[in-house]
Amino acid sequence: WPGGAEKRAPSAARAWRHSRTLRETAMPKGGPTGSGRVKEGLKPGFSLMHWAKRCIDEEETLSGRNGAPLRAISMDEVAEHKTKDDGWVALKGKVYNVTPYIDYHPGGVAILERNLGTDVTKPFMKYHSWVNFDNLIGVLELGHVEGYVEEE
Repeated sequence: WPGGAEKRAPSAARAWRHSRTLRETAMPKGGPTGSGRVKEGLKPGFSLMHWAKRCIDEEETLSGRNGAPLRAISMDEVAEHKTKDDGWVALKGKVYNVTPYIDYHPGGVAILERNLGTDVTKPFMKYHSWVNFDNLIGVLELGHVEGYVEEE
């Protein structure tokens, strides 16, 4: 080493302090993207791949329609379904029974739970505009929102 100094191995405490400093300065507040959102860890067996397999295996029954045709649904009816065990949302004029999907949501259960029984179009488009929701939750479709007019 220059000047004849020997390199010392850093102590564990010094290494931890250094790594913490790097984490605090390198990581934007609110997650790696700085968006203010942090993804939740999913339980084992609840990945996107597990969801895709479940959609294939249970395609006919997952929505809870049990073969009934798609129908017109009022927002009052959507609002009645606002619990984790019975959760519906409206998204771009369609109504989905997201109950089976809740535990697979990468943003966690809590964020979905807060929005059950509502029209989630605006927050969905704000945070997930690139997501093809018809492919992701299309099997959960129950029908369309009565009188829906798409905003421009």
